Amino acid sequence: MAHDEFSLDDDFNEDSPQIAHGTRNFIAGLAVGAAIGAGIALLYAPDRGVTTRKRLGRRMRRLKHSTGESVHELKSALRKEMRRVKRA
Repeated sequence: MAHDEFSLDDDFNEDSPQIAHGTRNFIAGLAVGAAIGAGIALLYAPDRGVTTRKRLGRRMRRLKHSTGESVHELKSALRKEMRRVKRA
């Protein structure tokens, strides 16, 4: 790994396994909650299944795109902050 790349392990050696484990649990819980919510929404949907699936597909693509952009921006901001902290 290059010296200027972002790595949580470099700065949180003692806590990184706990942080990573907690993050994985949070993401897993979020995914399960989203799946359950989507299932319930489909059961109560007022439109036909085909229409609902198309709408859901469009929303998921938009969400995926916006989430990807947000993650990219967050990574960039974290890298900048890590470089600033290392220089200090």
